[in-house]
Amino acid sequence: MQREHVEILNKAIVQSLATAEVRERLQKAGLTAAPSTPDEFRKRHELWMGIFGKIAKDVGLKPQ
Repeated sequence: MQREHVEILNKAIVQSLATAEVRERLQKAGLTAAPSTPDEFRKRHELWMGIFGKIAKDVGLKPQ
């Protein structure tokens, strides 16, 4: 993911996590809001893409 895109997404996520409505919804789902830096976000995204990309490949999932 390009650095510019990571920064845009991270900024939007941080802004949404700052709202009471989003925090309340996350809390009701048993989650805790935890904003991060753009670099932390990029690393997490890469990790998730590796994990879920492998799962999708293993089950034969194809883009539609």
